[in-house]
Amino acid sequence: MATCFPGDQRPARFDPEHFGEETTFAVEKAGGRKRSRGFTLIEVCLVVFIIGVLAGISLFGAKTYRDRAKVAQARAELDKIAKAIMMLHIDTGKWPGGQIPGLPAAPGNEVSNLNASSA
Repeated sequence: MATCFPGDQRPARFDPEHFGEETTFAVEKAGGRKRSRGFTLIEVCLVVFIIGVLAGISLFGAKTYRDRAKVAQARAELDKIAKAIMMLHIDTGKWPGGQIPGLPAAPGNEVSNLNASSA
C-alpha cells in the first residue's frame, strides 16, 4: 500500500518542504466549523427577485420586437404587391383596377379605373 508519508511517519504539523508539490490536502475552515449545506432565505429571495426582473425585461423586449417584426412583415408584403403591380403594367401595358362587373360599390369605396384616359 502506497502512502504519501515517507516511512509511514506523519509529521506533527504541516511542513511544505516535507511533502512534494504533487501532494494535496483537505483544509478545514478556520475555527474547525463546517458550513452547513443549503441556502439562506435571503439568498433564495434575492435569486427569485433577480429572475423576476430579468423575466420582466425580456417579456417587454419580446413584445417590442414582435411588434417591429409585424410591421416589417407588412412592409415587405406591400413591397411585393407594388412590384407585382409594376410587373403587370410592364407586361400588359395596363394597370389593375376597375369595378368588378355586377358588384355595386359602397359609397366612399368607389374604385377608379387607372387605364382610363382621364386618370
